[in-house]
Amino acid sequence: MMYWILFIMFGIAAIVIAVLVGGSTAPRFHVVARAIVLRAPLADVVGAVRAVDDSPVNLEITADDLPHTLRARVIGDDQSVQGEWLWRLTSDADGTRVTVTERGETPNPLARFAAAYATGHTKQLDRYLRALGDRLGDRNVRIDDGLADTE
Repeated sequence: MMYWILFIMFGIAAIVIAVLVGGSTAPRFHVVARAIVLRAPLADVVGAVRAVDDSPVNLEITADDLPHTLRARVIGDDQSVQGEWLWRLTSDADGTRVTVTERGETPNPLARFAAAYATGHTKQLDRYLRALGDRLGDRNVRIDDGLADTE
């Protein structure tokens, strides 16, 4: 009976060590971008983008050059992603293309492990872009990699 308890405790310790080592070796800094094309005119999209209160992360606007770009600082605690989001809006044949780029840092090794191996760095961007599409009545938008649109 005692061996089973030791075996379980060893297993839990091994998992914790693996997560900490994996998080410590994962990159601390990242740049990811996601993009969608909304079937809405640029003016409508600008109004919806300015309503960043609906964002899945806390943002503080640092530069508003809309209708083409918007910058916001990610306001987080020491455990989560820190950095900035940059929006680029361009007219497209089908409507308006919205590209959001996150330049971030994840100081906490546990959060880095989760982002690198479990949830990914694009989860928040994807959730934001889906909500933006819903807000503009454009459901089931196709989200693609927006790195080609970044500066």
